[in-house]
Amino acid sequence: MTESPPTARAATPEVHVPLDEVMLAMDVVDTLRHQQEQIEAELGGEQRERQLTARIKSIYAAQGIEVDDAVIAQGVEALVEDRFRYTPPERGFAVRVAEVYVERGRWAWRALLAAAVVGVLWLAIALPAYFRRQALIESFGNSVTALQRQAEQLTGRAQGLQRDIDAARAGPGPEATKLALQRAERALHADLGEIGRLQKDLGALPSAGLYPERKRELNELVVRHRNTAARLGGALDEVARDLRDSDALRGVNQEATQLLRTFDPTDVPEGIRTEIRALHRSLSAAIAAGDLPSAMSGLQSLRARIEALAAARHARQRNTAKLERLRAQLAGLELDSATSRDLDQLERAARAAVAGDDPAIATTALERLGALVGLLDQSYELRIVSAPGRKSGVTRRVQDRRDAAQNYYVVVEARGANGRPVTLDITSEEDQRSTRTSTFGIRVPKSVYDSVRADKRDNGIVDDNLFGTKVRGARAPTYRFPTAGGNITRGW
Repeated sequence: MTESPPTARAATPEVHVPLDEVMLAMDVVDTLRHQQEQIEAELGGEQRERQLTARIKSIYAAQGIEVDDAVIAQGVEALVEDRFRYTPPERGFAVRVAEVYVERGRWAWRALLAAAVVGVLWLAIALPAYFRRQALIESFGNSVTALQRQAEQLTGRAQGLQRDIDAARAGPGPEATKLALQRAERALHADLGEIGRLQKDLGALPSAGLYPERKRELNELVVRHRNTAARLGGALDEVARDLRDSDALRGVNQEATQLLRTFDPTDVPEGIRTEIRALHRSLSAAIAAGDLPSAMSGLQSLRARIEALAAARHARQRNTAKLERLRAQLAGLELDSATSRDLDQLERAARAAVAGDDPAIATTALERLGALVGLLDQSYELRIVSAPGRKSGVTRRVQDRRDAAQNYYVVVEARGANGRPVTLDITSEEDQRSTRTSTFGIRVPKSVYDSVRADKRDNGIVDDNLFGTKVRGARAPTYRFPTAGGNITRGW
């Protein structure tokens, strides 16, 4: 098959070919295109054209399709003319735009993905920066709010101090406290003026939204205002301290006045009155100077001295009453000369001690007098212990002797007129210890010991059991039996 000239094709009249034949021709061309290398080698003569036609027919026959020679000839002619071959256009701008438009779905996803990536990156950078900015703004706003609240508290505190000063000025007090109040009020007025300026400055601060751009400037303002508030707080503390000192001085002065009212100088020696006056002058000088520590110390000294004098006066009154009671106990008693002399001597010593300034000495003197008065006021009987099961006498081996010498003791019990035991101070000759007891042993000769033992052996009791008697006014009891001098307090 030979290629026809283009002019000949142009002169060929247009013939309408059925669609199925066109489709079949296109399929033939497609089959021929797959066999292009063989076609290029075989297209060259009529024999080869017949062989190609036969080969194509066999291919379609194998597929159950009957193709006549005219269709195959048309396919070969179309292949030669590239009638059904697609030749892509040159890749210019328009072609690229067309390709993008054709593939707009895929490009849209790519663009969306790229936009998402860019958006995420922007958020990763912008959001932290936004939150940092908001945190800075909020922090600045909180600082300003705290300073405003602190300024309001300072104002309220200053007003309260002013009320306290007014109340203190209305009350009585020494001149020093009035001067202290005046100083405190002047300082307070100055502090109130500074507090007002601080509040005005805080109200003039820029909006918190401008803080990030003016961070350094606004930080310096906040620090300065905070230092001002702290300084004003300290200044108000000083005013409050001055006010407390003024109140304390007033209290010291009032207490000193009350102490002096309780002091009765009528029965106080001149030396003590002079001492009290000196303490009061020192205290008044400290109050006038506004020296609270010295005033407190002076008040403490004055209080201690006056309280000591009051305690001494009460003790003296109490001891005087006790002395009179002791003396009244022995009123009307007949005393021997030695006992009367001793009693008078102890009484004079007690009166002198009671009139003195030392309560301890007075107490000791009264105890000695009371011991003698108590001894003289006692009356009792010494009965030999004779109840069944109880010993009426005991023996002791004499200490510091190598022989078998013994001491003999009769066990007695002191009983009053009412029959009840009377407790006495008894000193044991064995250990020299004094014991208060109603039952003790009296050392007697062996003959007395044997007599008491025989009396009890007769019927189990001691019939003659009255050993001695102590009457009021006598220092010691009178014994009915001979004694050897000495007592014991245990061991039977």
